[in-house]
Amino acid sequence: MKVTTRGGLRQSTAIAVAACVTIGMGGTALADELTPDPVAFVLTTAGDAPTVQQLQSTLPSLDVQSVTPLGDGLASVEVSARTSAAAQAEALAASPLVTAATPARRFTVARVPSPVAGVSPWYGEQWDLWDGASTKRAGGFGVDAPRAWTRTFGRSDVVVAVLDTGITPHPDLAGASVVPGYDFVSQTPGVLTGDGDGWDADPSDPGDVCSELGSASTWHGTFVTGEIVAQRDRVGVTGLAPRVSVEPVRVLGGCGGSEADTIAAIEWASGGSVPGVPANAHPAQVLSMSLGSDGGDCSDALQTAVDDAIARGTTIVAAAGNEGTTMANTSPANCAGVVSVVATTRQGSLAVYSNRGSGLVEPSLAAPGGSDADPVIGDIWTSTGAFTAKGNRPAIGTDVGTSMATPRVAAAIALLLSVRPGLDPASVMQRLSATASPFPSTSTCTETRCGAGIVDAGDLVGAKRVLLPTTSATITGAARVGGRLTATSGTWRPAAKAAAYRWLRDGRPIAGATGRRYTLRPADAGHRITVRVQVGRAGALSAASTSPARRIAR
Repeated sequence: MKVTTRGGLRQSTAIAVAACVTIGMGGTALADELTPDPVAFVLTTAGDAPTVQQLQSTLPSLDVQSVTPLGDGLASVEVSARTSAAAQAEALAASPLVTAATPARRFTVARVPSPVAGVSPWYGEQWDLWDGASTKRAGGFGVDAPRAWTRTFGRSDVVVAVLDTGITPHPDLAGASVVPGYDFVSQTPGVLTGDGDGWDADPSDPGDVCSELGSASTWHGTFVTGEIVAQRDRVGVTGLAPRVSVEPVRVLGGCGGSEADTIAAIEWASGGSVPGVPANAHPAQVLSMSLGSDGGDCSDALQTAVDDAIARGTTIVAAAGNEGTTMANTSPANCAGVVSVVATTRQGSLAVYSNRGSGLVEPSLAAPGGSDADPVIGDIWTSTGAFTAKGNRPAIGTDVGTSMATPRVAAAIALLLSVRPGLDPASVMQRLSATASPFPSTSTCTETRCGAGIVDAGDLVGAKRVLLPTTSATITGAARVGGRLTATSGTWRPAAKAAAYRWLRDGRPIAGATGRRYTLRPADAGHRITVRVQVGRAGALSAASTSPARRIAR
C-alpha cells in the first residue's frame, strides 16, 4: 500500500466495513463544538504512560479525568474543559509528556444479512473460493483455494488474530484450533459492552445490537472466523485455511468500538505488552481487521501500534471500507505497512460499495467481497436483537463487503506462512503483489483503484498449476466389433499433452487396453465403451478426462 499522507490532529467518527450497505455511525465532528463533557483522546507519549496527576500538572487548562495505558508509549485519556475538542487536542499535544494527540474515533460494523436457513454443506456455493461455473477463466475470480490445498491446509502453529465482535459456538468451528483470546471492549461513551464489564479474558460475542443504528446483532466475528478456519467436515461452509489457529480478540461491541481499545488489541495480539493484561501466550503472525473508521489519516497512536506489530513480525490485513469512495480516510487500512484490501465481484470487477485507491493512497490488492447477485456465504447466528446468545442458533448466511474480502487475504497469508515460516511482513507484501491474479480486461479495476490484482492463494503458496479441460476427451471410429476406436485428449487450459490412456467397458478397465487406439472385441458387443485420458504438463498437477460413452452394436 502506498501512503503519502500521515496522521494529524482531527476528530472523526467511524463506520463499518462489513456490509453491502454501509451505515454512517452516530456523532459528528467535534472540532468546532464546545465540549464540557469528557472527550477521549489517543496519545503517543514521550515515555511510559503518565499518571493522571503527572499529566494534569502539565495541563492547567484541562481537567484530566483518566489515563489508560495501551502499550509502550501509547495511552488513552479523557479530559474535559469548556473548549472545543480541537483546542483540547492542541493543549494535550503541547504537554512535554505527550508527542501526539488525536480525538479517539469509533470503529463499527454494519451489514445487511440475507440468511439461508439451516446448517448444511455449502461449499459448492462458495464461488469466492473457486468458481467452477466461470467461463472467463479457470476457477473464476475466486482465491484459487483448491490449488492452494494441494500444498497445505495450514499449520496450527500459525495464528491469525481476528479483531472483531468476538466469537460464538458454531458447528463449522467445532474442530478448529482456537487459542485463548481477549476482550478489549471497554465501557466507552457511545459503545455498549454487551457483557456488562470492561477488558477481560472472555472474547465471546454477546451480540452487538445498536439501537442508535436500528441494527440487530451481526455475529460478524463468527462469520469472519469461519472464512478463515471453518472445517472441511461436510458441515456448513469451508474456510480457506482450516488447519491454522485463530485467536478471537473482541474490539467491537454494540454500536462499535473505540480506537483506544483497538490500539491496545493490536499491541496485545502481536505479542506486545499492555499494562494490566496478561501476556499473550500465542502471539499472532497475522491480524485480520474487518473494521475501520472514516475519520481521515491514520492517527499517530494507531500508526505506532501498527509499526510495533510489524516490527514483531506480524502482518496486518485491513478492510478498505464500504463507502464507495477513496480509502484515503479509512483507518487502519490507510496506515503505512498495512495490507489493505478492496472487494471485487464474481466477474473480477470492483464492487460498487468498495472503497478504492486514489492518488494519495493505493490499496495492496483485492479479494472477493461479493455483490447482491453473488454474495459470500458464511457462518452466522440468528439474531434476536438482544444482548444475549440465549435463543439464538448457528446458521449459514450471506454477506458482502470488504469485511468478507479481508479474511480471505489473511487466511491466504496464513497458508503462505505455513509453507514459509518466519517470512517477514515486507516479504509477505511483496509475494502477495507478485502472485496476485491480473484483473480481466473487462474489469473496472486498475492498479491504482484495486491494487496489484486479486489474491491467488495457489500461486502464493507455490502450488503447482491445475490443468482444466475446455473440451473433454472423445472417441472416433466405427462402434462395432472389429472396429478401431481412436482417443483424443480434448483441449486443456493451459495446453497439455496426453500421458496415458485407459479404455473402459461399462466403467471398468479393459485388460491390456492402454493405448491411444483400441480394436473392439466380441466381449464389447452391447456394452458402453469410454476412454480416460491422463494429461500432463511441466510444473502442473496431472489431470484426466473421460470421454462420452459409445454403445457397441451387437
